[in-house]
Amino acid sequence: MINDFDAILFDLDGTLIDSEPIGQRALDIFLARYGITPPPGFIHRLVGRRAHDNATLMLSEFALPLSVEEIILEQRHLTNTMVEQEVETLPGAETLLQTLRERGIRMAVATSSQRPYLAMVLAKFGWTDVFAATVAGEEVTHGKPAPDIFLRAAELLDVSPSRCLVVEDAPHGVAAGLAAGATVVAIPNTVTASLEFPAGAQTFGSLAALQDWLGV
Repeated sequence: MINDFDAILFDLDGTLIDSEPIGQRALDIFLARYGITPPPGFIHRLVGRRAHDNATLMLSEFALPLSVEEIILEQRHLTNTMVEQEVETLPGAETLLQTLRERGIRMAVATSSQRPYLAMVLAKFGWTDVFAATVAGEEVTHGKPAPDIFLRAAELLDVSPSRCLVVEDAPHGVAAGLAAGATVVAIPNTVTASLEFPAGAQTFGSLAALQDWLGV
């Protein structure tokens, strides 16, 4: 199965690292500073999207005395600090990445998160040299569910998107991968498991199950 692909494009948050629950807590803490309790499930509207898109949504939903830029800066500082201190890799991530690297499989990270956050996570887990290309959310014109970020990753790797496997945890990311023309697999986590995913992606329960499917 691995020979069917020239490259594997990974999402980051909720796919390789267990950051989604931290993101939920960071959102609650941020909004609580302004006396706001988000409605149940509000986090689901934010998962897999860029900071600017989410800040714009929050400003339209809540009476926040902040600009989009101020929301991004305050929430970024809070989230980045919590993630750097607390986040762990998801089960199977280290083994899968190491095995793929040993097999010479080209890999990229394509995340909606911003470049400083991406650099921090890669450094934290010693992944800086694991990926042949990395793309952050602000580096493309349109965020997920648009295909831009995966098209850019494929371009940096000099491969056709149709020969790429996209690994995602959230519906927006799955939609982006499919729109890019890639093969897409979804590995839902505790935050995204209850969401409805677009048709066309195969679902696995873990990264270990994905590794078995790939035959590596």
